[in-house]
This record gives sequence, C-alpha cells and structure tokens, in this order.
Amino acid sequence: MTSEISTEAAAATPLARWERFAAAALGALLAIAVVFLFLLRVGSSGTMSEYAFKFLPVLTDGGLAAIFDGNAIGDPRPRLLTLLLTYVNIVVRRYLLLQGTIHPSLGIAWLLYPLCIVLISKVAFRLTRDRRAALIAAILFASSPAMLDTLTNYYVPGKALANVMLLLAFYGACIIFPARGGSSVAYPTRGAIVLFTAGLLGLLADETAIFIYLCVPLVFLDRLFDRAVPVASKVKFFAGLAISMLAFALLAFVVVPAVNIALGQVPVDLWTVVTRGVYESMFLTASKPYGALLANVSPGSLLETILSAHTVLHRFVQNIWSSGNPLPHFWAWRWSDQLGLYVFFAILLFLVLNARRDASRKYQLVRIGIAFALFIVVESVMLLRGVSPWIVEVNYYAAFSSFFFALILAILASGLRQQLLAPAAWVITAYLAVVQFSNYYETAQRHPSIGGHPMTWQMVRDTHDRVAVGELAGVMAAHPFPSRLFSIGFEQAVAIEHVAGRRVDLRPMQGVDATIYHFVGMEHLQDPSILALVVPPLDPSTTAGPFGSGDDLARRLIGRTIRGQSEGWEFLAHVSRSGAVRERAWLPGVMRAWGRKGTVVVEGGSLCLRFESYPPECIARTYDKGDMTYGFSESGRLVMSFKWLPEEMRLPGDLRE
Repeated sequence: MTSEISTEAAAATPLARWERFAAAALGALLAIAVVFLFLLRVGSSGTMSEYAFKFLPVLTDGGLAAIFDGNAIGDPRPRLLTLLLTYVNIVVRRYLLLQGTIHPSLGIAWLLYPLCIVLISKVAFRLTRDRRAALIAAILFASSPAMLDTLTNYYVPGKALANVMLLLAFYGACIIFPARGGSSVAYPTRGAIVLFTAGLLGLLADETAIFIYLCVPLVFLDRLFDRAVPVASKVKFFAGLAISMLAFALLAFVVVPAVNIALGQVPVDLWTVVTRGVYESMFLTASKPYGALLANVSPGSLLETILSAHTVLHRFVQNIWSSGNPLPHFWAWRWSDQLGLYVFFAILLFLVLNARRDASRKYQLVRIGIAFALFIVVESVMLLRGVSPWIVEVNYYAAFSSFFFALILAILASGLRQQLLAPAAWVITAYLAVVQFSNYYETAQRHPSIGGHPMTWQMVRDTHDRVAVGELAGVMAAHPFPSRLFSIGFEQAVAIEHVAGRRVDLRPMQGVDATIYHFVGMEHLQDPSILALVVPPLDPSTTAGPFGSGDDLARRLIGRTIRGQSEGWEFLAHVSRSGAVRERAWLPGVMRAWGRKGTVVVEGGSLCLRFESYPPECIARTYDKGDMTYGFSESGRLVMSFKWLPEEMRLPGDLRE
C-alpha cells in the first residue's frame, strides 16, 4: 500500500514552471549542439571500412535479393531488417549523390535518433508515472554515445535498430503491465503484439537483440509473480517473446537458407556461426575454440569502460575502439579521470540514499540494476567473437549500456522531489549530459576512418566535383583506402558505374582489376584467421609423369568434393552424379564467399567446367602429387590445383546434391 501511494503521489505531482523551463533549456541546448557539431559540419562523419568493400558493392550489384546474401557480404547472419534498411540507404544516397554533394553521414539512422528519444521518454514515464523521469531519461539518452553515434557513423544501422527494438520491447511490456497506482489501463494483447514485433525485428537487426529476452523479463519480474496481475496477461507476455523467438528460428534456420540456395547464394548457417564460428560456417575451416576466448572475459573492464564513457569528462583513451591487451583498472587511471569517476560515485551515492525512502522506486531500480549487470556479463562474452577482448568505446559495441545508464539515472534523479533537492536533479542531468556529449564528440574524432585528419565541406565538395568529371583515379591516389574521402568518392563512383550499367563488385575467379573495386587495397583486407590452402609449387616441365587425361578426371570427380585454388581464388566444389557443379569461392584472406552453379562437360578429351556468364575452365591433363592434383590446359597453363576431401564429409546445403 505504501509503495502504491508513493508512486501515485509522484505521478500526481506536476512539474513546476521552472522545471519545465529547465528541461526545455537543456533540450534546446542539446539540439543546437547536435545540429551545429554533427549536422551542419562534416568533421565527425565516419564509417566502418566494411561499408565500402562489402555492403556497398554487394547491395549495389545484387539489388534487393542481396539482403539474403550474408556470406557474400562477409556477415553470415540473417540480419534481414538491417540489410533491407542498408539497401534503402544505399539507393537513397545513390540518387542524392548523382544530384550533388550530400552530408557524408546522411542516412536512415538520422530518423532513428528522434524515434529512440521519444520511445525512452515513453518507457520511463510508463515505468514510473513520473514526467521528471521521462524528461531526464530523454535528455540523458539523447546526449549518450549510443544515440549520437547514429548521427555520425553511416555504417549499417544494426546497432541503432537494436536500440529501437529494445526500447519498443520495454514499451510493449509496459502496455501489458502498467505502473502500479497509475491511471493507465492494461492492454495485454496489444502489448504482446508490440513485444513480438520488437523481438522478431530485433533479432533480424542485430544479435544483441537477445537482451530483449534476457533483460525485459527481469525488469518486470515483480509483475510476473504478482497474484493481482491476471494470468492471461502473463501468458501473453511470454507468448509475445516465445513466438517471436520461434518465428526468428524458422526464418533463420529454414527460410533464409532455402532462399539462399534458390538464388544461388552461399546459405547462411547460423547454427555453425553460433557453435563453431564464422570461419567454419563460411570456409569450413575451424576458428579459435571458445575455451581460449573465454579466458579473456572481463565484465569488470567492460563496466569501467561504460562508466568512463558516460561519467568521466575528457577521459584518457589510448587505443581506438578496442585493445588486445588488458585495460588498466580505474585505480590506475590518471588522477583527473579518477577524480571524475569519484565525483560520479558521490552523485550516485547521494541519489541512492535518497531513493531508499521510496519503496517502489527502490525495488524497481534493483531489478533494472540486475538486468544491467546481466547485460554487462553476457555482452563481455559476446564481444570476444567480434573484436579484441577489451573495448574502449561503447558508442557501437555495448551500445545498450547508454539505455540502462539513462534509465537508471533518470529514475534516481527524478526521485529528488523535495523543494530543496529538486534543483539538484536538473543540475545532475545537465552535468551528465555535458560529460556524455563531450566524450562522444572526442570519440568521434578517434573513429578508425578519421585517423586525426580534418575534413571540411570544401573537401567533400571538391571530392564530389572531381569524381563527377571522371577524376576518380586521382581522388583515390590522393585519398587511399580506408580514408574518409576515399569512402565518399568511392560511393559516388559506385553510383555512377551502377547507373551506367557496369558491375562494381568482384566476380568469382576473375581478377580484381575488372571493376573499380581494385581501388580498395586488398592488402588492407587480409584476415589471418582465414586459413589458406597450402599448395606446393609445381613446374610441369620437370615432372616425370604419368599424366591423367581430362575425361579421366571427369570420371574421378563424379560424386566427389574438392578444395583448391584457381586464378588466385580458393574454392570448395562438389560434382554431383548428374554432372552438376556446386561451388563456393573466395579470395584468400578476404571475409567474403560467393556461390556458383555450373556443369561438367567433356570436350575433345578435356574436362570443361561451365558456369553461366563465365568463360569455361578446361583441363586437358592432370598430375597427382601426394594429396594434391594439378590440372593443366591444352597449352600447359595451370588451371587449378586441388585436393580431394573425404567422401563421408558432411557438406553444407549449397554443396550437397
């Protein structure tokens, strides 16, 4: 009864006029800073290098169907929503780039920024029935690393979409379980539909959406065990989550791989990605075992990074994005960083002691705090597969931390309702907003594509004008990959090539120089974890024989699988008993894989592999040495070298008969 009266009183207490003015002033100042520093200027614009050499070429040449082709993009996960919006982003930017100069960061993510601000204010209000909490949460989230990153990083919008869906999931749960003592009516069916949509679309956006299923039930744990809440509401809550997970499983494990095979793409194998890693999934070569990676799990270091990014003004950062070496703990930081952290601890202690007087707020904060702790532990494990074990920025990886930070601090600060303490809530909000904003602005300057080099509107316009008149080679020479002006000029060049009907992406078994892709320095893309096939060099003029014929090789290939090299590419190929060839090809060291289908034909004693829209590859004679077979053309040119894989080997769907 006491907690219900307390919450009702908080909801019934109107905002004072000066508080409305303070909130409006903070919001206006934040909006001005965002517009001036990020939207009117281009100095903080940057993108991941993968955008230029993976997503842009594949989605330009492949069109809408390419959103299923995760392996060609080098990201073997069924992230259909993210890829769909990336495709839309590319189409819109392509049109605008052909009209004139655009802001480098212009894109879909700009629309997600205000959407997230609105959603967190609604979530905070529905959780607390407190308009102070809603306004403070909106201000803190709007100035957070996760949100500001959507305005500068024009990479794929996966993390931004995950933030939208996490907020939407909490909003759906709030519809099912309104705050106690408030006037809101529960709408279990409507809330379950929202929860289902958020869960499914979240998983189709980014794997971090798994935190919807881990954290949302924790925050509403009290309602799930509350006998006053109808059983039907609880059932619909779990149904929304469970059915969305089942729908995703059906899409990820059945529908998407089937579509891949129908389109001639390498099928996405999510189960292998999760259990054995992306290298096994794409190239059938084992990657590092989880045991070795788990030794580097460090939730404490992740928490320290989260706190420093949100609370320590002008923090010292030695690395960019992540570090392969353990980060120093907070007591080893420079004294000014430690002081900033201790100031935050003092603020936190003051807010927590005040919150103890409000039973409802206290227990709500405990549940959210437990959900936050779970996020830190699980995220520290998930980071091991994607980046170095220790991250130093949380605007992209671990971006959900900004949501938890904003929500927890908003609920704590809004509890300062006493006449003498109320101003402290807005002072604390202003202070933390300034710290977060300043830290992210400095983070943006450390983006890998920025590298400390300034960029102005004049430089962007000059790059656009030069590419428009055919001076692409000069621009690429002056601004080599992976610089920012390279990405800007290259995207414009891709748009020009596409409109002219020319291909921009790589083609399997063909030289890199065949398209403008050759401007992307392949030496920058080498991944040492992609184990290359070791082929001993062979000079056919020094071999003693005997040589096999092409038609003999055709008989040997029936029903067999081989792994080999040809024209600088590596491949896996299976020849069915009907003579059909199914192939998976990739460039050594490059995290991308393509699928091809063809046939085996014997002509004049030579074995010819024929693929649609490709010249035939013919082998007139072969030479076996150890476990390797070398195939030569009629003129003696080495066409391919390969080794035979075990007949009992289990093949993925695109290589099976």
